[in-house]
Amino acid sequence: MKMQSIPVQRYLVPDQKPPPPVGFTQVNVRILTGLPHTISLSGDLQVIVVLPTGLAVPWRDANATALASSSAAELSPSTPQADFTLADVTRAPFRLVVQQSRRTIGVVPLVAGLRQVVPNSGASNLGGQIELIILEWDVRAGSIRGAGDFGSRLSLAWQRANQATAQFSPPPINPQLLARLQI
Repeated sequence: MKMQSIPVQRYLVPDQKPPPPVGFTQVNVRILTGLPHTISLSGDLQVIVVLPTGLAVPWRDANATALASSSAAELSPSTPQADFTLADVTRAPFRLVVQQSRRTIGVVPLVAGLRQVVPNSGASNLGGQIELIILEWDVRAGSIRGAGDFGSRLSLAWQRANQATAQFSPPPINPQLLARLQI
């Protein structure tokens, strides 16, 4: 007999990383040129990884292989800690600048699992829209200082989002509701 899933199952962190949705192109890059690092998505679309801190001395003095930011903490299960700091601002504010034909159409914060349409204003005059999903990253201090292989990497998925779908279907029925409706 198969055990029923608990109601909060969909909110729990999965054991394995889910693959990108169908239709998305996954991009895995190593950051070898330092920051800002440009990732070409298609002919006219590119994403630039930036770190707008305005601070140079802490990164210059840090060990080149020291971890600057990683998605591991956001993707792993969380356990409450007694010494948890509310509103901690020590995290480096990495951003993805999305450009079309070298013109910025949006800026997305580097947050694991974030799925966002860029630009998100809805204005058609801002160019073709894309949908981004940030999968994971690992950025080292050496990559902030300059070029070199310090182990920094970024993984994201994207698709063009400027066309509507040709097929429509009703939304799926919640499995718990379906089980109640069956007699």
